[in-house]
Amino acid sequence: MEELTMAKTNTNTGLEDISGRISKWVYRTVNGKTVIAARPKASDQPPSEGQMAVRNSFRTAVAYARSVMADALRRPIYEAVAKEKKIPVFALAIGDYFKPPIVHLIDLDNYHGKIGDKIRFSASDDVQVMSARVEIRLPNGTLVEQGVAVEVNKEWFYTATTALAVGAAVKIHVFAKDRPGHEGELEKAYP
Repeated sequence: MEELTMAKTNTNTGLEDISGRISKWVYRTVNGKTVIAARPKASDQPPSEGQMAVRNSFRTAVAYARSVMADALRRPIYEAVAKEKKIPVFALAIGDYFKPPIVHLIDLDNYHGKIGDKIRFSASDDVQVMSARVEIRLPNGTLVEQGVAVEVNKEWFYTATTALAVGAAVKIHVFAKDRPGHEGELEKAYP
């Protein structure tokens, strides 16, 4: 089996802006430096189901990124974040497709099982959390209530619409959705 080798070079006039394949070598620029690697050999085996699933998932992510690049409304949002993170817009869009938002905490200090009580939570995404919703369920899974949350100063709030029976235990389930439509979630028991 042939060993894969990789070489790095300082850019000089002979190698400036070189990329692609030449003979058995692949040239690419990584972090401003030209990297030379042996050309990988293709396998004689057909791809496994897992490999096909990864390829299909990546194709879908690339299609999403292309749709962002072609959209006059979404592209500037991704461009601003990409500039801040110092990464290409296309790469940011692919990464956003693969990474759902994260719900970091659910604060129940102002929730006591009464109508009008507030549930506060925080959620983040590598680009933007677009919406959030809350479900309140009994321990057996029966839905007590559900609804959308409102964002105020980068925090999310949900106002309860149903009173719980005295001493009732419930599970507060929070969902946050990002631009590609993926959801992140977190659950907390009350009391």
